[in-house]
Amino acid sequence: MTTVAVGTPFEDLSKGTKVWIPHEEHGWVSGVVINPIDANQVVTTVDDDEDHVEKAYPATQLFIQNPTILEGVEDMTTLSFLHEPAILHNMAKRYETNTIYTYTGSILIAVNPYRKLNIYSKDMIDAYCGQPLGRLSPHVYAIAENAYRSMLTDETNQSILVSGESGAGKTETTKFLLQYFAAMGNRESRLPTSPKPDDSNVEKRVLESTPLLEAFGNAKTLKNDNSSRFGKFIEIQFDQGVIIGAKIRTYLLEKSRIVRQTTNERGYHIFYQLTKGCSPVDSEELHIAPASEYVYLNQSGCLDVEDVSDEDQFLRTKEAMEVVGITAEEKKSIFTVISAILRLGNIAFAPGSQTDSSAVTDQEPLKLSAQLLSCDAKLLEKYLTTKHILAGNESYDVLLTPEQALSTRDALSMLLYSRLFDWLVNRINVSIQAKKEAKSFIGVLDIYGFETFETNSFEQFCINYANEKLQQQFNQYIFKIEQKEYEKEKIDWSYINFNDNQECLDLLEKKPICVLSLLDEESKFPKANAGTFCQKLTTNFAGSKKHPYFQLPRFGKNQFTVVHYAGQVTYSTEGFIEKNKDFIVPEHISLLEKSGNKFVASLFAKFWASQGAQGGKGGQFVSVGSQFRDSLGELMKSILATSPNYIRCIKPNQQKKPNKFDKLMVLQQLRCGGVLECIRISKAGYPTRRAYPSFVTRYSLLSKNIKRKDPRDPKITVGILLTDLGIPKDAYQLGLTKIFLRAGQIAKFEKMRTDLMNQSATHIQKHWKGILQKRKYSLLKKVTIRTQSGFRTFLAVALLRKIREKVAATKIQKTFRMFVQKKKLRNIKKGAIAIQSAIRKRFASQELSDRQREAAALFLQKIVRSIIARKEYFRLKRATVLAQARWRGKLARRLYSEMRIEARSIQRIVEEKTQLEKKVEELSWKFTAEIKIRNKMELERSQLEKKVEDSKVQLETVQVELKKEKEDLKKELEEIKKNLKDELKLKEQLQVEKEELSKNLSGLEGSSEEQKKLAASTQLEIEELSKQFEEEKKTLQDQLESEVSNLKVQLEKVEKEKEELKAKLAEAEKTISSLKSDVKKLTPPPMSSHGSQTIDPSRRPDMPSPVPSPATAARAIANSTDPPEIIFRQIARNVAGDQDKGDHQIVDFLVTCILSKYEDKTIPAFFVAGNSNVQVPLLKTYLKTEL
Repeated sequence: MTTVAVGTPFEDLSKGTKVWIPHEEHGWVSGVVINPIDANQVVTTVDDDEDHVEKAYPATQLFIQNPTILEGVEDMTTLSFLHEPAILHNMAKRYETNTIYTYTGSILIAVNPYRKLNIYSKDMIDAYCGQPLGRLSPHVYAIAENAYRSMLTDETNQSILVSGESGAGKTETTKFLLQYFAAMGNRESRLPTSPKPDDSNVEKRVLESTPLLEAFGNAKTLKNDNSSRFGKFIEIQFDQGVIIGAKIRTYLLEKSRIVRQTTNERGYHIFYQLTKGCSPVDSEELHIAPASEYVYLNQSGCLDVEDVSDEDQFLRTKEAMEVVGITAEEKKSIFTVISAILRLGNIAFAPGSQTDSSAVTDQEPLKLSAQLLSCDAKLLEKYLTTKHILAGNESYDVLLTPEQALSTRDALSMLLYSRLFDWLVNRINVSIQAKKEAKSFIGVLDIYGFETFETNSFEQFCINYANEKLQQQFNQYIFKIEQKEYEKEKIDWSYINFNDNQECLDLLEKKPICVLSLLDEESKFPKANAGTFCQKLTTNFAGSKKHPYFQLPRFGKNQFTVVHYAGQVTYSTEGFIEKNKDFIVPEHISLLEKSGNKFVASLFAKFWASQGAQGGKGGQFVSVGSQFRDSLGELMKSILATSPNYIRCIKPNQQKKPNKFDKLMVLQQLRCGGVLECIRISKAGYPTRRAYPSFVTRYSLLSKNIKRKDPRDPKITVGILLTDLGIPKDAYQLGLTKIFLRAGQIAKFEKMRTDLMNQSATHIQKHWKGILQKRKYSLLKKVTIRTQSGFRTFLAVALLRKIREKVAATKIQKTFRMFVQKKKLRNIKKGAIAIQSAIRKRFASQELSDRQREAAALFLQKIVRSIIARKEYFRLKRATVLAQARWRGKLARRLYSEMRIEARSIQRIVEEKTQLEKKVEELSWKFTAEIKIRNKMELERSQLEKKVEDSKVQLETVQVELKKEKEDLKKELEEIKKNLKDELKLKEQLQVEKEELSKNLSGLEGSSEEQKKLAASTQLEIEELSKQFEEEKKTLQDQLESEVSNLKVQLEKVEKEKEELKAKLAEAEKTISSLKSDVKKLTPPPMSSHGSQTIDPSRRPDMPSPVPSPATAARAIANSTDPPEIIFRQIARNVAGDQDKGDHQIVDFLVTCILSKYEDKTIPAFFVAGNSNVQVPLLKTYLKTEL
């Protein structure tokens, strides 16, 4: 915290010295030293409402008061004693007389009067025109004139930095500056040698831009009814003193105020102006409701501002829009966007049907918002309740909880308003921009002052960071001014230092490790929170790495303290990470880019290009802190390129009342504004400066060696005077034209002069008062006697008159009061009857309206609920059918797999001697099966071709009938459904034919291993054809029911499948031909005389027994008591001749045996598919029954 001075040295505290004493409530109170005991104890009298209280204080806590002649001075650097109580007392004295402006060197301090003062007229502008700074009383026009003349004479760009806390009057001060520059521009433009502006209304547009930006960027806060919630830098561009244009730059709009405000605060003015000032026609067209119906506006409980008419302000805003060149169509589009933002705030969310999902509870605000933004309501709802995530080359949608959906909704509202605000600023800049290059400019910076509250968050951190940066530039500038003054007078100044807050700035902004960089780093982690961020700050700036400007509070969780130039500020890290993230949802941008409203689409036309390196379609995170640091850096570059002037606005009290000066509050603002630092720099050197002639004239009487009109050089005379008075040489320095004195020296000179004058006056008064008192006594005695006599007579007459008047007045009052009471009774009775009638009528009308509304609501609810129930029924029905189909398919596949496994475990049938006997019979079966296969293949191919042709005809019919009306389309769908039923019948026929074909093919399996493989492949092809047909039918049915427009795509699929079927048919024909050739090669073995096969004598006894016939294998399975797996494996080993063959051969042989036996009967389903462990017992039972 900045301190200006420590206590007064003990040797200066003599008896009767007036001092300032610390006070808890008032800051400082006046007192008088009674008895200075020692440096640790001084007895003083406190002046407190005429009650004198004696109390002892340490000398270090007391500050000497300035002489009376220095009370209420215009420049506080001229005070003899420069300390906090002296500064506060001087400002309070001036404020009592409504003198709100005071200089502190070149700084202007402006105290908000909270009333209208007649000091801003045209005459006042004329008075300050051409006057140097300091010649006239302090005024905002003096600073404006100084900047204006410096720009003209020095040909350098100027800047005026207006700062202060909310409610201190920064915005009004900026208006007065613009008024003065506009008046100077008009004055210069009337000169014949000055260039004429290209646009004569540029000054008016510059002035009108202020109320327009106030409507969209100002709001009511607890401290101010018209608080600027953004910073702005206005460049007034000149050419030879004539305004030719301007440019406005804004910084850090408080977007969170759009969606939420604290209690008794409001959002931006334009929201309330639009809801109250919009015409009924526009309100109906833009769907504008009262402010109390909007969630974004009614949550704070404050809808109005005292003594402010939103209707009148809305007219003023529309006039300002017209002045800056905004067309009627653009105004309507602006109001449409604002209405859409308010409607977005009314969209509420509830938990959805799925886990961690959300759904819109009321569709009306959603539809109105989409209608106002001219976008698809379903897409808007989707982008509010889901989040699209990119992961490499894949993307997917994530459901959002109701809380996340609300955050997404608020992000969209803030994005819309910020883009609208940027468009408005750009539109104003286009309107007021110079049409030619400006030679110079004056920049006016209106920025928030240093803030400290009970709980300080991210907003206060950014504001105080900006003020810390500005304070560094301010300190350097003030030090340079002092340096120039000392160099001009040839005074030694090398020992004077100023406080440099660079270390504090390094803590906040210097990379790689600073508060902002750590905040950005932490914001990129999804699981980061206030605790992790505070822990990271503690790790880097506390403990062993202790930073002098970083502290941790003793109490409080997730907090840290920064030692600013204005004092220590404790920040709560709660909300830091969330507020530092400025999430941009790409889906919102793409939705609004395609808006049917050209104005809305133009707001986002070049959005990604404007984001630059900070954002894009690939990245959604933007650091608010980084944006603010960059914009602040640009601002500092602009300021450093100019010659700055400073205005510090002060808020005198929290209640915003006139003639109330809270010293403690003002003192804190002086510290935050850097005023005390300016005084400290002045006090470090020689703050009191007097010209030699004036110093000699006032203090020459203190020395007997100096005559009244001394002819010598005033500098020599001053040196003699200082020597005679015994002033130490380190207490003053003699310049070329002035004497430079340390702080407090003028007070000593004044005290010596006052003591000398008092002594002389006392001697003269003593004799003269004696003569006067004698004359006065004799005259007074005579006059008293005469006066008493006349006065007593007058009193008696007055008493009699008063008694008479009292009696008469009593009678008149009695009569008049009776008349008034009777009249009042009649009026009350008449009014009560009228009020009762109106209230009853209103209640009856309200009841009728409520009943009608309730009946309509019930009717609508009945219809909506029936529709919802019907949709839910059909959805559940479709889902159930799909689940059943999938589950049955799964069971069938499992059954088939189990049967195959079980079939592979049966042993081969050992006895094969009957195989040779049946070989000729099997060959004949093969020929018969071959003929059947070929015929059925031909039949199947013709049917498939017919099906393809039918599909083509149907598709062509659908394409033609799509052009007809909806009724024709429904009829065609019915025809298509009938065709599907026919196809189902055709499929059943194909299934029967497939089973018959399978039976015929089974006869070919026992001949040889090669024939078995061919038959198996043919069987698989037939099954594959069946599966493809099933898939084709299902695909066709789904596509026809869902969307008729996709039939062209389906036709292409059918054509492709047709080609595949032709290829497979060709392969089947090749297979059949190969089978024929194989059959021809096979000849029956020679038969014996008794009809049995001839036994090959070359066969060894260790060779496997011959392959049994199908009937023999089936009987072995049915009659065996061994486990089914052993029987199956024995048969398989005998057939394959190799015990290492796979289980598929076992299953194939088993199926061959069964099919050969029951080729004319229906085969049970468990023979084809299923688990062998479950189905083999069923197989054995079935075989026993049949055999």
